[in-house]
Amino acid sequence: MKKLLACLAVLAMLTGCGEVDDDGSKSSRSPKSRSEAASAEGSSDVEDTSESTEESTEESTEALTEAETETANGFEVETLGKMTYRQALERSYYACIYPHNDENSSVYGVNGDSFAITDIDGDGSEELICMHTDDAMAGMFAAIYDHTDAGELYIEYMGFPALQFYENGVITESVSHNQGFAGNFWPYSLSVYDEAIDRYVTEAYVDAMDKQLITQRNENADDVIEYPEYADTSKSGFVYYIRESDGAGGFEEETDPVDVTEYEKWRRQYIQSESDQTAVSFFDLTEENIAFVDGYSFDENAALEHEKYYSDDAKWQAAYSEKLLEVCGEAEDFAGFSIYDITGDGIPEMIYSTAGFHVSSCEIYTMENDELKHIGTAGVYGTIVYDNEKDQILVHDVHMGYEYGSNYVIKDGKLEEVFSYYTNRNAVMDATQEPLVYQINNKDVTAEEFESSLKANCGSLQTTLGNTEELNTSNAIRVSSGDCDLPETIYVN
Repeated sequence: MKKLLACLAVLAMLTGCGEVDDDGSKSSRSPKSRSEAASAEGSSDVEDTSESTEESTEESTEALTEAETETANGFEVETLGKMTYRQALERSYYACIYPHNDENSSVYGVNGDSFAITDIDGDGSEELICMHTDDAMAGMFAAIYDHTDAGELYIEYMGFPALQFYENGVITESVSHNQGFAGNFWPYSLSVYDEAIDRYVTEAYVDAMDKQLITQRNENADDVIEYPEYADTSKSGFVYYIRESDGAGGFEEETDPVDVTEYEKWRRQYIQSESDQTAVSFFDLTEENIAFVDGYSFDENAALEHEKYYSDDAKWQAAYSEKLLEVCGEAEDFAGFSIYDITGDGIPEMIYSTAGFHVSSCEIYTMENDELKHIGTAGVYGTIVYDNEKDQILVHDVHMGYEYGSNYVIKDGKLEEVFSYYTNRNAVMDATQEPLVYQINNKDVTAEEFESSLKANCGSLQTTLGNTEELNTSNAIRVSSGDCDLPETIYVN
């Protein structure tokens, strides 16, 4: 299955920092390192060791040796063993051992894991990016591997598998859990690619404080946390904490809160626009997709021909994942979501609900001009029904014997009601209580006309949406790589 990722997370620190021009922007694609590159000392050709699946798997399973020091692009690196990208993927798939591990890396295996082979850092050599998500949250990881001229793999980046890539070599990585006082802001770290050492270097970790969340918290708490009004000069309701790298694998212990204007100015040093995101094509870690890897290269076109899934546009996966992560904190009992192509344009819509109670409706989103767009709100019990025959969204409810519902179409990017009905036929016990009512589109009709109209406006192939998957952080992250469970379509008489 093709997956497209623009991601988030918390990562292992590396030393180094960027250089900022007088205008506050980054001076080049990658920042200048504190260290200088050593001179290159020759190179050797890499032998293509890809063979049959059985032979290469057996060979690669034995390939990982004790860490050795090799010269890569003129500097010293700690290598992970000599193997091609194909051998590394086969070893990961068949033995659940990724290149940086010397034992099983996953309790649950690699089902749902994905990979990409692309020149993500722009150095002219393709890297292997692995996303391991089939695990408990603490065991998930994203890894970017490169190789020396002698074929030894080494790590360029290691972190949590929720990353956002940018064209200028920046990676942002949100934390796996947002349990502090940031509210709707998701804390993240920011790293940049340092071409001098061929590594990603962490610059800072960013957190925030949400005034509304603090106010609500203080109402029911014994102790009071003061919101720093003095720092929120823009009165945005948020202040930000930018903890710079300490250059020794950690962050500054203490930092003063800053206003949103100061935060945005700092961020623009690294990211001028969100439109600068780089969409990376990820593929499921399967035998079929590994077969299209030859040594250190990947025949993406052949893989796409082999298995087509959704549109080539990657924007929806990152946008939907980010939105779901944002609302995870609001999730109550039976909260869920579905990813399903309602409009038939090859790009699925997202339907989610933060609860599954009677009054719980669904929020429906789509993508328009590569941007997340809210279509509308509808549903009961945290679900809606998509009528595959009528190409309409159905909402049906029965409460205390009263029946009512509506049919909607998506027109000009919004929900538009095209049919409605109401009856109290199962609520009226006798004629002395209230008159029996049948209505279609707010007009009184006979019982026969009511039944006939219901039948004419309800198709037999229906898909329930809004609760296909549980709304939680783990599932929201899976969406960022296009890994979504498809809802079931049933036949209704």
